[in-house]
Amino acid sequence: MRKTKIIILFVGFIYVMGGVAAGVQADELKDLKERVLKLEEQIGKGGSLTKKGLLWKLSGELELEFVDTQSDASIDETKAHFQVDKFALAPTVYLEENINFYGNIEFTTDGASVAEAYLDFINLPLNSRLRTGYFYRFIEIDRKTEKHCLAGNGFWRDGSMGIMWKTEQDSFYGIASLTHGQELNTKQVGEDSSYKIIHDNMKSDNYVGIRELGLGLGVKQDLEQIGSIDVLGFSYLDKLSLADITFLQANVNGYTSNDDKQQRNGVNLTYFLKEFTFISQYIASVDGKLKRNAWILQPSYKFDLPLDWKHCKSHELLVRYGAYNVNTSRVVALPTTWDREELTIALITNVAENIKLKTEYSINAEKTGGSDVKNNEIVIQLETKF
Repeated sequence: MRKTKIIILFVGFIYVMGGVAAGVQADELKDLKERVLKLEEQIGKGGSLTKKGLLWKLSGELELEFVDTQSDASIDETKAHFQVDKFALAPTVYLEENINFYGNIEFTTDGASVAEAYLDFINLPLNSRLRTGYFYRFIEIDRKTEKHCLAGNGFWRDGSMGIMWKTEQDSFYGIASLTHGQELNTKQVGEDSSYKIIHDNMKSDNYVGIRELGLGLGVKQDLEQIGSIDVLGFSYLDKLSLADITFLQANVNGYTSNDDKQQRNGVNLTYFLKEFTFISQYIASVDGKLKRNAWILQPSYKFDLPLDWKHCKSHELLVRYGAYNVNTSRVVALPTTWDREELTIALITNVAENIKLKTEYSINAEKTGGSDVKNNEIVIQLETKF
């Protein structure tokens, strides 16, 4: 690190001297000095230089888990077990002053995948920024837990290729995205892969055209003594592919329509008051003739134990309740037709700096059209970030 700083200062000195010799104007020299000082400051915060002289940083995450799911007849893994949920590496490269690259590669015991990879162009006119590449939908909420909520499993757990633009004007902000969209598939609601719901999945083939338009309008307001609030209304417009229509006909009881209309509408709400946070989301979807909706309520509170402990002193208690509803007749043999409710109770403990212990218990209730299923789940995760 010390050698890197010396190199930066030396390079900056050579550039300045060369500029003087070439008769560079004083304001250009001043700008160059400021850039050198800024680069030195960034390196001092933990960055390094690439061979091309670009500043970059590497972060990552390791998630180790203990999982125990009720022993229902259709549960894939009925025994309590340990597992590596994922190991991720995320490089950030500062290409220019207002252009950054970010990537996120996730490794599991089954292989590796790109979770995110995009360029950010910041400080654009109208106080805006532009993102292009592979990224998640802008309606993703801070779920805080390891477990994804029902709304997330249904509508925003995966990403898509495209562009996204965001502008902020005083307390208001607007977002627009244009992407390949996603395709209908199935996804489990917990760590166990049984009893799956309909899920907006990442495209297996991007050569199907730029199809999905996303629009969002939000307001952030500091309410001073009574906290702060962030409300975002959103809509996504797309069309079903032939594969999507075939999926619906195979996974929804009695579905025969060839209608290709697809839409997602909803609202996010986040409220902060000191150590208390409340997050809520509602999403209503249309896929051809099939309608679904999902919602969650998630209050949480951070607190410290009145003990002089070095570790495990700070905690966050979280409760999340949500539902997922499908507007069709329910069939026991088709979990994609079930209505669902979910209650998650979690304690998130800061073991040490950058290490969290997440202890979660989820109660899953399904309306199957027949007998109940037993798939409540305990997840204890040790999350390490660097």
